[in-house]
Amino acid sequence: MKQSILIQQASLSDIEAVVRKVLDDILDDLKLQKSEDSIRLLTRTEAAKMLRISLPTLADWTRQGMIPAQRIGRRVLYAISDIENTLEGKKGGRKNG
Repeated sequence: MKQSILIQQASLSDIEAVVRKVLDDILDDLKLQKSEDSIRLLTRTEAAKMLRISLPTLADWTRQGMIPAQRIGRRVLYAISDIENTLEGKKGGRKNG
């Protein structure tokens, strides 16, 4: 069953304030979700699959500094945000410098 709300005496500025607050809350939730996703780390295999490259190419790119890696013990891991940044660079084409 649908609930209805009847607004009788609300000024336009009151309604704008409520809508603005709701939108701010939604944007804050989206920012938090995005920051949590970007912190997630991928294994070498997952990163290579996401970039659609081979493991040796991923190792080369890491050595060249094209994509930063994080070492935790013996494991080499990649942040999703770094993978996404690399993908954006691939879309625009790599520039030879």
